[in-house]
Amino acid sequence: MTKDELKKWCRDNWNKIDENRRQLCINHLKAKIPAEVIAAWKTSGYDHQGFHLFGGMAVRNILRDIIKDDQLPPVRYETEGSITMAQNWDDYYTGALDQLLEETDATS
Repeated sequence: MTKDELKKWCRDNWNKIDENRRQLCINHLKAKIPAEVIAAWKTSGYDHQGFHLFGGMAVRNILRDIIKDDQLPPVRYETEGSITMAQNWDDYYTGALDQLLEETDATS
């Protein structure tokens, strides 16, 4: 999967969450993440090497304050003929970050 395909996939997963709950998550991220960090993500991106393990983990933990992993819509994985349904923020959080950056762009 390319970087662009992964970004779209995560955004599509994010959009499966009810709009009101998504907005609660975005508001919570805005309250918890310093404005200068959000500004840095706008200019340098958030998908650099290591983000998923460090900054991304912090984002996922903030989102878990609002929606626990097992409350997320299941995501289907198919590997070697096996189907697994997963529920975790790994499949959603970059969609939340994209929306966060879009909303802060609109208000700045």
